[in-house]
Amino acid sequence: MAYRLCLTVRPIPAEEDIPSLRSFLEKSFPHKDNLPYLTALESSPLPRVTARRLGALALLPALLSAAGMDSTALILRRDGRGRPYCVFSDGSPVGLDFNLSHADAHIAGALLVGEGKVGVDVEELIPPKRALPLIRRFCTEGELAMLADLPDDEDLTARFFTSTWVEREAIAKQEGGGMPLRFDTAKLPDGIMLWSGHLAETETAVALCAPLQNAPALPRLLPDSLPIEFS
Repeated sequence: MAYRLCLTVRPIPAEEDIPSLRSFLEKSFPHKDNLPYLTALESSPLPRVTARRLGALALLPALLSAAGMDSTALILRRDGRGRPYCVFSDGSPVGLDFNLSHADAHIAGALLVGEGKVGVDVEELIPPKRALPLIRRFCTEGELAMLADLPDDEDLTARFFTSTWVEREAIAKQEGGGMPLRFDTAKLPDGIMLWSGHLAETETAVALCAPLQNAPALPRLLPDSLPIEFS
């Protein structure tokens, strides 16, 4: 398969959408071995968390379709660290990797066709009152120096830290180590690309981390009804 990288970001579904999301996922991943995975997504006592989890996974069939693959032929699994992946029904590898993320108002999904892993994170603007203490705890000396060169503006500082936060989470998820990550020592591994940006007309930050092989310097952004595509 040729290297291909897709990303989609959408608003979180409502709590009342949980039954329809579950029905959609059962049809999209009908193999009986997927039932434990789907059931685990509903283990939270908070409906809003369940809606986010199911909604994030519901992004995957469209991403698979964009890569020319049918979700009904796949089994969802988790590795020893809890990271999700998929295989064919006979257990053979599918030649792709995916990663999901959810925040207060948005869900995100990324899919990589080719060798390696992909990490994605989405986060609404971290309010200044929360961001400022975290900056002192997690930012590197270089990032603190960059902040010192910015205008003395709490909102600007919060936007800077939000972008930094999603980038670090995307790196951690691409590596497969999960969270928490020591943000003050994190760095981009060799041979890995990091793309980050903000959704149009919002302060929501998105970051994507994947192998550098054939990766474009400037991704092509498709309409929000379709995945953002890197090819």
